[in-house]
Amino acid sequence: MFYKEEYKSNESNHRLPKNVHLFQNNPLFQMILARLGSQEVTQPNLNRYFQMTYEFLVENALNLFLDKEDISKNTRMKEMHEQGVVHFESLDENTLFSVIGLARAGTWPSHICFDLLNHIFIPENIRQDHVYINRKTDANGKVVGVDFSGSKIGGDFKDRIVFLPDPMGATGSTIAHVAKMLNKLEHKPKKVIALHLIITPEYVRKMKAEFPEVEIVSLRYDRGLSEADILKTAYGENFDQERGLNNIHYVLPGAGGIGEVLNNSFV
Repeated sequence: MFYKEEYKSNESNHRLPKNVHLFQNNPLFQMILARLGSQEVTQPNLNRYFQMTYEFLVENALNLFLDKEDISKNTRMKEMHEQGVVHFESLDENTLFSVIGLARAGTWPSHICFDLLNHIFIPENIRQDHVYINRKTDANGKVVGVDFSGSKIGGDFKDRIVFLPDPMGATGSTIAHVAKMLNKLEHKPKKVIALHLIITPEYVRKMKAEFPEVEIVSLRYDRGLSEADILKTAYGENFDQERGLNNIHYVLPGAGGIGEVLNNSFV
């Protein structure tokens, strides 16, 4: 046996549902996220900021949700000293993963997550799937659902950790659609984790009502259209009164049309 310090997540204090894991108390990544959402940042710098933020989200999600095991491993010093053995609590390197790329804003974040997992875990156990989905709007630009045009799924999801990287958790329509699709499978995933740069109260309320089992990991909780007195309270303290979406369902403060800027395709 060896001394083992229990892992403690450095999450923000909030009163949101327990499946929400928020890292808004990280000054470095709040600075990076603010740059990412500013008018002057475009390609190629945008891709680099996405890589930094999504690697942070994945790393925290892995520590939060993966099974752990006690490991002893020889170091290079073992040839010289009997004490050249390190003892530590490790993540299960045999974990099965699926990263689902949600075209189009989620395509680059999905590849970032997929690439990182391949460098840490066993590549044969890691799969990248694709779902072709986008928000459906009415004549006034308001979101009324999603357009789903198909998918490329490379196998079943039994015992897999599923990552859903989607930069903006705005209305929840996209994540809800995929979660519903996964729930209909004969062999359901071990866990579904949505990874977002920004989430809104409206998104969290929808997921709480429909898919409370989905874990939500995010860098920021945007409630910019809430009343001034609400903005002074802890996140979720006045959950039903918090608002972050304008009348055409864009996030405020938000980061603008991330899918458009990421792809240099403004349609």
